Order: sequence, then C-alpha cells, then structure tokens
Amino acid sequence: MSITDVTIVITSFKSNEIIKNCLNSIDRQYQVILVENSNDLEFKKNLEQEFNNVECILTGKNLGYGTANNIGLKKVKTKYALILNPDTTLYTSTLENFFKAINQVPEFAIMGPYAMNKKDEKKKLITKILIRCW
Repeated sequence: MSITDVTIVITSFKSNEIIKNCLNSIDRQYQVILVENSNDLEFKKNLEQEFNNVECILTGKNLGYGTANNIGLKKVKTKYALILNPDTTLYTSTLENFFKAINQVPEFAIMGPYAMNKKDEKKKLITKILIRCW
C-alpha cells in the first residue's frame, strides 16, 4: 500500500478559505479530486495553480454533497478513495493510520475515522470499520 494507491475526493461549495486549510494539511504527493458545486472558473484556476496535485471539477451549479462525491469517485483511478469534507484538517499520521487499517482489514467497503475536536486532541486517533465486505 502506498501513496499512489489512494485518491482523495473533496466536495465543496464556495469554501475558498476553508478548502485551502484542508489542502495544506494533505501531503502534495497525494492526488486530490476537488468537486466544486459552482461554476467559479477563477476558483478552479487559482486552486490548480497553487496545488499541483489537485484536479478541480466544476459542476456548474450546486448538485449537493452526494451527487458531487459520486462525480469525483467516477474520476478515481486508484484502488482506494478517501472522501474528505472541505473543513477537514488532517494530522500528519492520519493517512498513515488509514493505510494501517486497510492492511489489518483488507475486505472492507467503507471506513471512517473518529471525528476529533479541540478537546479531544490528546486522544489517539483510531480508525473505525463501519462496513465489512464478507
């Protein structure tokens, strides 16, 4: 399992500053597909210039979170996809923990981390298996 085995999919709607915090927390070696629920060409141009690992897809209008995620997932060519919200900030160990969990339970369909807030920062981030394929 390596960086080239996962693509990160993020859906946003006019979240210019929030999305930059998220993207800055992702190692630039990871491929990111950002689906922006608007037709903001300037946003797309600026984002792809600043982040060479990001492909920004404009939907033209607000299609909603689920539909936009499906658009991004259809573009994924790697074995795994990781869906992130645009207000997510990853710890440096988050993706490493993701890979560890994948290796421990290889027959999974969906996996999600526990959400942490400022009060929970000292707790260990544990990946929770939500659904297993049998």
